[in-house]
Amino acid sequence: MVDWIGGLLERMPATPFWLLHAGLAGIAGIIFPIGGRLFGHLLAPGEDEDRAQKQALISAADKALMDQAVRGGRAVG
Repeated sequence: MVDWIGGLLERMPATPFWLLHAGLAGIAGIIFPIGGRLFGHLLAPGEDEDRAQKQALISAADKALMDQAVRGGRAVG
């Protein structure tokens, strides 16, 4: 595709060529985020597992802080 677009540079005036170039880049700029939203889970399947592990760690830390607060802020050890 790059070869085809590069070949147009010789046959087209400069302004329409660069407008075409910018338009194609703009379309790609729209398609890639949409594709990432739709198919991102297929590309990074471990992300949900990591998020669940982080949430479990945060919950454990919150529970420890609550336990400490209930004991009056004194560390028991």
